[in-house]
Parts: sequence; C-alpha cells; structure tokens
Amino acid sequence: MKNRDFDKWLSTMNDSIATWKYYTDFEKVYKNAEKIKTEIYILNSLINNVLC
Repeated sequence: MKNRDFDKWLSTMNDSIATWKYYTDFEKVYKNAEKIKTEIYILNSLINNVLC
C-alpha cells in the first residue's frame, strides 16, 4: 500500500463558511422527530428484541 501524506492532502482543502447548520435545519429535524418519537422508541425496542 502506498503511504499518503495526510498533512499535504489537508493543506489542499479550502476554508469554508459552511457549517453543518448550512446543510441541515436542525430545528426542523428535532420538530419532525418529536412527532414520531413514540414510533421510534417502539421500532428500537423491536429491533433490540430481535438482535438479543
């Protein structure tokens, strides 16, 4: 396997003003997740029962 210089690769990246908030509207995510919280808990419970 070829050795790669991570620092050299990283130095080619440009700074960005974009944060995760730029890509994702977390308030909307939390609001929508809150609507189906019970269903998510039930699904997680079923998955855990199958895997255990």
